[in-house]
Amino acid sequence: MLVVYTGGTFGMFDNGQGLEASTDLETDLAEMVQIAQVTTGVHPWRYVALGEVIDSADADLDHALSIAGLLREGSAQARGIVVVHGTDTLAYVASVSAFALRDLSIPIVFTGAQRSFREIETDATSNFLAAYEAASDGQPGVRIAFGGVILPAVRAVKRSSDEDAAFVDYRSASRRNLGDTAPGTYVPAAVTTRPVDSDSVRPSVGLLRVFPGFGAELLRAAIRLYPDGLVLECYGAGTAPMSSPGMYEAVADAVKARTPIVIVTQCQTGAVQLGRYAVGAQLYQAGAWSGGDLTAEAALAKLGVLAASELDWEQRRLTFAKNLVGERIGS
Repeated sequence: MLVVYTGGTFGMFDNGQGLEASTDLETDLAEMVQIAQVTTGVHPWRYVALGEVIDSADADLDHALSIAGLLREGSAQARGIVVVHGTDTLAYVASVSAFALRDLSIPIVFTGAQRSFREIETDATSNFLAAYEAASDGQPGVRIAFGGVILPAVRAVKRSSDEDAAFVDYRSASRRNLGDTAPGTYVPAAVTTRPVDSDSVRPSVGLLRVFPGFGAELLRAAIRLYPDGLVLECYGAGTAPMSSPGMYEAVADAVKARTPIVIVTQCQTGAVQLGRYAVGAQLYQAGAWSGGDLTAEAALAKLGVLAASELDWEQRRLTFAKNLVGERIGS
């Protein structure tokens, strides 16, 4: 078993100015592993810490891809992998690994904690033991073990800042009658990300939420900041204030400049249907991509992994629309 430590509340301590992440947890995790070995029978294990241990609030695409690269390197000699990560960006970072490592045939399970393992009533130990057990079950793919549940990384969202049951899969639970969430058979051959330590410039993708009063000036500013793709969290079935001056042109100009604009819903459940309302149809006509029922985290992760790949614009567009690792059910 490979155990990877990246930081987060799980191993934090109070330095007098607030909690910060410990740089190394090998000794402490070894004690938890000994307990897990009794129940799983998986005894050999190896510890690796990310080069830069962080508070997960500092995570970005480079960080997420660095973790994915580390996991790929360690996967050749591992039966399973447990990743200890901060909760704030856990769903996003785990989703990046799900897309970047979907060709791997071993279990990869992310976990974390709401309270440091040093606290008396910590949830760190129970979450780690659940993750270790899940990573021993032979089921390939990237999952999250947290608060007594095991969830697909690409369907999970963080719902609470303090409850033990912090993560949930709202959208699959509400749409089980629509069919299986398993990935389709289409797997593009060329979606591999460039090495993080290469000289190439890392892609810049972002997320922006529509709100009453949202206008084209803000949208254009976001597109300038994130030229490799923007996830737009819209209302309901995928609507935005398209009557606001310049909105249609802002989307259309971005797409012409090869900046994908992906539409997801702000709602906890349901899917984007861009043809349902006239304003949604305008987004589609301007060239926006439908995110279906993707979570915002999965949409941003998928867009980032594709932007970091060698695929051209048309290949990225077609690949984004496919269900690669069970990330989408809706249209």
